[in-house]
Amino acid sequence: MDSLINQAHSSLHLTERERNESEKSKSEILTLLDEQHSKCAQLSLQLQESELKYSKLLIDFKTLEIQKEESETALKLKADMGAQNELSKLREDLQCHLQTIGLLVAEKTELSSILSETQSALKNESSHHIDLQNKMKEMKSYYSNLEHELEVLKSEKINFNSIQKNRKMYYLKCGKIIII
Repeated sequence: MDSLINQAHSSLHLTERERNESEKSKSEILTLLDEQHSKCAQLSLQLQESELKYSKLLIDFKTLEIQKEESETALKLKADMGAQNELSKLREDLQCHLQTIGLLVAEKTELSSILSETQSALKNESSHHIDLQNKMKEMKSYYSNLEHELEVLKSEKINFNSIQKNRKMYYLKCGKIIII
């Protein structure tokens, strides 16, 4: 009987330790989840800023193209050396803007990829968090069942001891001594 109580008691301690580990794991996952949310928000802001820069540069690019076409038309009509210098400067500016746009497009692509990876990782962490919560519920139920079993065993031991005591007293009254 005592060995059953000891086994139930040691199982009870294992459950508490597992529950503590589960709580610690839950806390770590929540921290990681918060970090991922923050990182995702930051990347979204960076992506929006890059898209805004890209839009502005695209407008500048189109404006420069229009200016280039106008300048080329003026050069053909005037054939002026000053106009050729201006066209050269516009071409340099246009080339510079094209390079900047290329860099921004590459940056946008990279940020979009990072954002997708972060969102995927966040979904995986959320799924893992739900699994851990389910395991924790199972552990609580298991722990509750063990506590109930322990209470039943304690009650049975008390009843058994009471019956043994009454039995001894009965035999002592009857004059018979039985060693139990």
